[in-house]
Amino acid sequence: FPSHDRNIYGYTTFAPPSSIVQFASPTQTSSEALGNDLITVTMDVAPLSDVVVQVADLGTGTASSVSDYSFNVSSLTFTPSDSYPSSKTVSLTLVNDTEVEPIETIAFGLSITSGTATLGTTTLTYSLTSDDSAQLVINEVDYDMNGTDNAEWIEIKNNGTSAVDINGYKLELVNGGNSPATVYSTITLATSSTLLQPGGY
Repeated sequence: FPSHDRNIYGYTTFAPPSSIVQFASPTQTSSEALGNDLITVTMDVAPLSDVVVQVADLGTGTASSVSDYSFNVSSLTFTPSDSYPSSKTVSLTLVNDTEVEPIETIAFGLSITSGTATLGTTTLTYSLTSDDSAQLVINEVDYDMNGTDNAEWIEIKNNGTSAVDINGYKLELVNGGNSPATVYSTITLATSSTLLQPGGY
C-alpha cells in the first residue's frame, strides 16, 4: 500500500482577558479642611463593549451625610476606545465644620450596572479627620494633701466654642520627681459619648 502524508489542522480559540474594574484603593483618608476630594475607579484592560459602573454611599460609615459630607450616587462609563489602564473619578464634598470630632468613616460600594467586566475591590472605607482642636484645659486642681483624706480632684473645662465629645480622652498623672518623669495613673474621662459643652466643666 502506498503511504501518504496527512496534515491535521486544529483550531484554538483564545478568549480576550476579562477587564477588571475596581476602586484604586480599599482605603482613603483626608481632612475635612480639604473641602472636596475624588474617589478613583480603575480598569486594567479595554472591555469588548461599554461598561458602566456605579459608586454608591453604603450608609454604613460613622460620618453623617448631613453634617459631615455630601455625595450623590455616581455612574462612570469605561469604553473600548479609552486609553488603558484607565482611571475615572467621582467627587465627594466634605463639610469643614467647627466641631471637634474623632476620625469618622464613609463606606463606598462599587457595582456594574451595564456591560461585562470582573469586579475587583468593590468597597472603600474613607476616613475623615477633623482639623479642629479640642480647647480642653485643666482649670483647677485640689492636690493630695498630707493625711488620709480622699477629696482630691481635677477640674476639666471646655474653653472652646463648640461641644467636645470626651469619650476616650485620658488624663495622665505624672510623677515629675522621677528622671525621666513617669506616668503613675491614667484616668479615662468617659467610656461612652459624653459631650462637654462650651464653658462647661
